[in-house]
Amino acid sequence: MDPQKRAQLIRQGNLLFNKGDIETAAKIFKATNYRDGLIRVGDYFYFEKHEPLRAYGYYRQAGHEKGLQKIHMGFIFALKCWLYGEVNPKKKKEEEKNPKSTPVEKEAYRRPPHLGDDYITPTRPRK
Repeated sequence: MDPQKRAQLIRQGNLLFNKGDIETAAKIFKATNYRDGLIRVGDYFYFEKHEPLRAYGYYRQAGHEKGLQKIHMGFIFALKCWLYGEVNPKKKKEEEKNPKSTPVEKEAYRRPPHLGDDYITPTRPRK
């Protein structure tokens, strides 16, 4: 692409972005491979629209490592919450004060010798 044509398109993209036509500006920034514009579009989708997956594509095309790391950390946090339950300190304190179920006896958990010390499996409590 001709440098003058590229500069003209980038100016047009910046004007469109400032007017609020983000989609058209993003297409122009992609076509011209304008890193700063792609990062701004990624920031818009990440911070304003709360759409990290859309922001990810723009950050990736721009090679913006900070933005990619931010999204990766958010994905890891979401995965931890999904795997281990909601990470909310207030909720944990409330559950400690008002337990919904009776605590399980320690005898109900035995470690099978062939699985090692770090594996715990529930068994029926002894009577």
